[in-house]
Amino acid sequence: MDTKMAAIPSAPATSSGMQKWLKSKGMDGQAVELRQVGVEGRGLVATRRIRAGECLLQVPRAAVIDAETALEKSALARRVLQKQGDEWAVMATYLAEAKARSQRGKPTEYEPYLQALPKSTGCVFEWTNKEVQTLLRGSCVQEDAKMLQKQLQEAVGMVLEAAKSGREEAEVKLDAKGITWAYSQLLSRMVRLETNENVLSLVPWADMLNHSTSSNAHIDWDPKSETVVLRTDREYDEGEQVYASYGNRSSGELLLSYGFVPALGTNPYDMAKLQLRVDPRDPMAEAKEALLEELGLGFEESFPVRIDGIPDVLLKYARLVAAEGESSEDMTALGKRLLLDRGDNPVPIDLEIQARRLLVEACQKALKGYPKTMEEDRQAMKTFGDVEEESAVAETPPGRVSAAAALRVRERQILNRTEFALRDQVRLLRAEGVAKPRGNPVQGFLGRLFQ
Repeated sequence: MDTKMAAIPSAPATSSGMQKWLKSKGMDGQAVELRQVGVEGRGLVATRRIRAGECLLQVPRAAVIDAETALEKSALARRVLQKQGDEWAVMATYLAEAKARSQRGKPTEYEPYLQALPKSTGCVFEWTNKEVQTLLRGSCVQEDAKMLQKQLQEAVGMVLEAAKSGREEAEVKLDAKGITWAYSQLLSRMVRLETNENVLSLVPWADMLNHSTSSNAHIDWDPKSETVVLRTDREYDEGEQVYASYGNRSSGELLLSYGFVPALGTNPYDMAKLQLRVDPRDPMAEAKEALLEELGLGFEESFPVRIDGIPDVLLKYARLVAAEGESSEDMTALGKRLLLDRGDNPVPIDLEIQARRLLVEACQKALKGYPKTMEEDRQAMKTFGDVEEESAVAETPPGRVSAAAALRVRERQILNRTEFALRDQVRLLRAEGVAKPRGNPVQGFLGRLFQ
């Protein structure tokens, strides 16, 4: 997503320069152009009426940057590969090197594209450790953010070490800031071209498309034309912004990777997480742990929950945690029935109720992890725009405050509604006096509740 316009060329100038460069690479005329589009910064806008299913962009292979490109054009990238660098490291090295050469007046063939890239993206690679620690406290993506930042530090160190061991060092002068910038561009812009052997690629022009939670159009490789294309999933009028989908990602994932949170309530893939674990004081803990290990699950697990219900695997796990047994053999047999059940066997009413109580407790524990009240978070998310009507962009420190607060609000809404639905399901089970033998009654109830 192209965020605010700080320190980047104006959209008309960038559009003209990019299209001229892309034409030199073999790209035909376009039905879209780059324009400034409000809070999103820049986006591709239709210059004529576009039909649903129409093939747009058609970016030629010569304009695409992937690991093969980097290795072909950069001795430094080849040295990084020798140091066990992956596709990311190879491409980040080439991008940082090309940027450094540009700053020294020695531009590469990708100069027009480099000039179009923003100085900042808002992705988690640009956040400080303190921002991750404070703004994401309680959020289900905080640990992911910490892991990504740790991986970034290791990758930057590896690239710097490789750069120091080569003769290009005096000419290129890579530094941690430039390499971090390159990794930020990759995290926020790189796509995996599924029909081209899942190659990770930077696709100039195509990466100017903004994300919409309602779009089902994806950027991919077209073997017939040998170009990267976008097939539209709906009609667009002239002057309307054309959108792509970045995938079925939660707002937390979008924030970490792309630096924005969609308007509150617009993302159907939003989620929170519930943590469950086998009580080590449980007499059957050892038998339960052995069974879970056999089935590829851990003694403690984290499960995503969405607005439309609870996954079966979470409910089955909760049943096992709550289950009691007379012996290890009995517990193992019961546990297998609970975890592998396809809905054919009735579950004891007391166990169904106790499993849901455990999930209620898990919701409460997750909610207590947020340091501020819901009202305080609602106020914080308004510090940088109206995020109830439009996306919250995390490019600046105030923007990160707003985006993180919007994420916390959405996660808490999911947890609160899940807890309410679970409590109501317990009440219904008590009233009925029997457990339903098939399906997931909580999921069905949640579905009705949140429609």
